[in-house]
Amino acid sequence: MVKGKVARQAAGSLLIQSAADFRGAVSTNGVDWIPAGPPIEIVMSNSVLAGLSVASYTTNTLGTAIFDQVAGLAAAARDARINNATPDGSTRFDGSTVIMKGGGRGIRSKWDQFQYLYDSMPGDGEIVVRVNRLEADDPRANAGIMFRESLNSHAPFVNLGLNLKDGALLQYRQGINLNSIALNLPGYQTPCWLKLALRHPLLLAHVADAPAINPGQSVELAGFLVWESGRPVLREARCRAAEVEEDARVETYVPAVSFKSEGEPDVTKIGQIISQIGSGRKKSEALRVRGVVTFAGKIFRKDYTAIQDDTAGIFIELPRGSAMLPALRVGQAVEFEGRRNGKSFEPFAMSILGLGQMPKPVVHPEEYETMQRGDGDWIQMDGMVQSVADNGAMRLMTTAGSVTAWVGQTATGSLAGYVNALVRLRGVASWIRENALQLLVPSPSFVEVREQPPQDPFIIPSIPMAKVIRFNSSLQAVHRLKVEGIVTYRHAGTLFLQDASGGVMVRTADTTAVNEGDQLEAVGFPQRGAYSPVLTDALVRKQKAAPVPSPITCSMAEILQGNRDAALVQLTAVLLGQQHPSSGETVLNLEAENRAFRATLAKGRGHLASIPAGAVVRVAGVCYAQRVESPGPKLTSENEPMIAAFNLLLRQPGDVVLLQRPPWWNWKYTAGVVGGLLLVLVGTLVWIQMLRQRVAERTHALEVAMAKLEKETQVSATLAERQRLAGEIHDGLEQGLSGIMMQLNGVISTLDAKPAEARGFLELARNMVRFSHAELRHSLLNLQSPLLANADLGTALAEIAKQMKNGVNRTEIIAQTIGTVRALPPSVENHLFRIGQEAINNALKHAHAKTIQIYLCYSEASVRLSVRDDGAGFDQSAVLAGTLGQHLGLRSLRDRARKMGGQLTVVSEPEQGATVEVIVPLERTAGEPI
Repeated sequence: MVKGKVARQAAGSLLIQSAADFRGAVSTNGVDWIPAGPPIEIVMSNSVLAGLSVASYTTNTLGTAIFDQVAGLAAAARDARINNATPDGSTRFDGSTVIMKGGGRGIRSKWDQFQYLYDSMPGDGEIVVRVNRLEADDPRANAGIMFRESLNSHAPFVNLGLNLKDGALLQYRQGINLNSIALNLPGYQTPCWLKLALRHPLLLAHVADAPAINPGQSVELAGFLVWESGRPVLREARCRAAEVEEDARVETYVPAVSFKSEGEPDVTKIGQIISQIGSGRKKSEALRVRGVVTFAGKIFRKDYTAIQDDTAGIFIELPRGSAMLPALRVGQAVEFEGRRNGKSFEPFAMSILGLGQMPKPVVHPEEYETMQRGDGDWIQMDGMVQSVADNGAMRLMTTAGSVTAWVGQTATGSLAGYVNALVRLRGVASWIRENALQLLVPSPSFVEVREQPPQDPFIIPSIPMAKVIRFNSSLQAVHRLKVEGIVTYRHAGTLFLQDASGGVMVRTADTTAVNEGDQLEAVGFPQRGAYSPVLTDALVRKQKAAPVPSPITCSMAEILQGNRDAALVQLTAVLLGQQHPSSGETVLNLEAENRAFRATLAKGRGHLASIPAGAVVRVAGVCYAQRVESPGPKLTSENEPMIAAFNLLLRQPGDVVLLQRPPWWNWKYTAGVVGGLLLVLVGTLVWIQMLRQRVAERTHALEVAMAKLEKETQVSATLAERQRLAGEIHDGLEQGLSGIMMQLNGVISTLDAKPAEARGFLELARNMVRFSHAELRHSLLNLQSPLLANADLGTALAEIAKQMKNGVNRTEIIAQTIGTVRALPPSVENHLFRIGQEAINNALKHAHAKTIQIYLCYSEASVRLSVRDDGAGFDQSAVLAGTLGQHLGLRSLRDRARKMGGQLTVVSEPEQGATVEVIVPLERTAGEPI
């Protein structure tokens, strides 16, 4: 049923205005707005007060706030001191900027005291401001926008403000003398934009038999609530005039709705949907389900919605940003149309049927045998709250183990009072994984305190540590226990305490102010350990400094039976080995009474000297049981577990005392020595045999290599000699024969006309035959040219050019020596002579040059020979590509330059002549045979 006022009437339809809601938003730039919380529904009069508020949270000083970009507040706004806030404040309105100074203690639980600048707002509206600056002595000082019903200090209100401590803060009170509620939005600071809006939601109702209704009249309607285009619509509604006083407030409520769906075949039971999970089909066909909303809210920015009917519960997977979630409230009867998607239900239409009846909770864990354990069930559990967090998380110990509960609609710090309380929670079960349950509690209204904790946690009496062991036999929801003792070991949030009866491990958040040797009081929750229970989430209080008790000398049997767990003990053992893992700690592997165990020196507690294996040592440390096993009949007759593995926590290197070094000559070492000698003997025999085999293999390989090398040497020598003779014959004999052919050609051309001149050509040809004969003899004997025997290199080059020149050819030969003539190695001199001879021959024979220039240049570091002509030239790219390099003359030039370690350069272009130049470094060639 809906109750409200008629805003407009049409044929068959009524537009109903319901109770007002307030919506706040914050922004850092005035453009991108973040909702400050869900819409807040508060029943107020038709005209509310809207304005700006400032409170210094002290009655001694004023807080100053500067609001600019003010919109929605009239300049005629009035100033008031709510609840006579002191000191007296002031307000200055300058255009869109307001400077306010205010005192008072701010918004309290049931009353308020602050400076208020306000005006009346008869209908919908909003105020937008930017809090540019806030200055105050108390960090709780607040400045913001406030809508309130009246100037009464107990009146309902909504305030969206900014303070120096918590950032943005949305606070509201829903009725006179009710407690105020705060929602914190951390991370915001001045300058910050605030927006607070008042809206009167409108509901369209389709009424078939509407009585005579006037606009503004209060009415009551009942029907089916559905959503159309994102707006609520009441269909098949029945309407009647409400009997209210003239100034009565508008309010919306719905009665309890009880429904059964057995007679409606189109409504599917949730239990039937749950039974289809795991059938192989991830999604089902379109279905309709009805149930009561058991949870609707956010956990870690994720939306969670759950409903339950009389068969089971299921989670509803609402689309991100869906308009359905803000309309849902726990306890509403709803109907969804959609399909099953895995383990949840994916809706595409929703109808709110009214206020339903919450299902009977299943008691955790006793009644799980009577129904299927699954996600979405409405359950009840009792447990002891061990810790809480500001995000609404609550960890409690139940008879089935530790469970995390998330309590919705909680303000920061509001759960702190539940620690150490025995509570009963009702909420929706959500299984993170197998045997890992979390409970989604809609609000603190579903948290019932069964046993209140003491205000002073240390007021409870202490118990001997030996009696703490009885709390390890089963999981129990018990209050904190208190023990007193001396700290025997401290490390990373863990303390070991010891009294005259025994020891106990204590886990606490802060151990920085605690030292070994301090006498402490510790209160904590017993939690099952490997052998003895551990006190977790403990609070500690230092009493005084005291000497650390002496280690208790005990046997291995006492430790294995658990009599010394968590106590400072010492025993004698044999060292088996010493390890240094990457964590930086030192680990000793020890053996005593045929049982192995470990002793650990943590990082930062000193350096433990190396001890040889087999040494007898005395170790002292805190016994820490790590694994237990069932007792055997030979070990103990008591029905208790037995420690299977333990670790001694060393406090310092001095906790390890060397009693006896390992004996050198015993049967172990004897067996080791004999075995070692046998291994050496066998290894030596094997090595000798392998060495003989390797020597034979290497000898054979060497003989083969020497034979191959001798053959290759002979072939290389033959090839080298053949190449030398080819070069010498080409550069000497072939050039001589070419000269003789030139002279004979001259004879043929002049024999008839000029017999005397022809005789001269014949004489020259005879001389060249003699010269070629001498060249051939020298080549065979690997000697220099006869021209070099009696002259230097420059003179020899000029003479050979003269001999090779054709008598009828008018080629001009220019030979010039530059620099100080110096003696060259015979091989270099011979190669340079042959290179020059080949270049001159090419210029005369192939290029038909008119001028040939021969330059021999000496320097301290090198000698350079250059032969240039102005003949026909040739294609240089062909030479560089190697196509002309296959000619014997060019190949001979390159080989001779390479043998001298010189650099040969050939430069030529067609019709541009040619230059052959070779540069030989003298440092390399001096004294070296080529």
